[in-house]
Amino acid sequence: MKSYAGVDLTKLPGAVAARRKPGKAAVVFAAMPGSVETLEGIVAYVAGDAIVTGETGERWPVGRELFSRHYTPAYALKMYENGGYFRKEITVTALLPGDAFEVPVPGGTLKGRKGDWLVQYVPGCYGIVQGELFNGLYDIEERQI
Repeated sequence: MKSYAGVDLTKLPGAVAARRKPGKAAVVFAAMPGSVETLEGIVAYVAGDAIVTGETGERWPVGRELFSRHYTPAYALKMYENGGYFRKEITVTALLPGDAFEVPVPGGTLKGRKGDWLVQYVPGCYGIVQGELFNGLYDIEERQI
């Protein structure tokens, strides 16, 4: 299984820029350290991290700094309060590896299957998005990396 440990996706052939579509998410902020089972593996989080639940029920942790750049509170909610949030439209780097792969993340290793996308949100911050979810959440931009 190919590992993408520490790889900068912007330097890889086949990587594309993808725009994440805006959307809704339910968020709970962790009161203490723990872990959450994502679709791709178990990921640890620290107190204060956001535990995000997407529109199809998938869950994943997001550190506070990244969370504040990628989400905005819905309605009368204040930032870092539990409740509904909107995903901001952002551009990421994405790669469709083709075969099974893995990428280490803090507190675990995510495992991707054939057809899953490896997404780099910022240098050193990765996620794996299942193929069918990727197509609903992202638009591939015309420019290649």
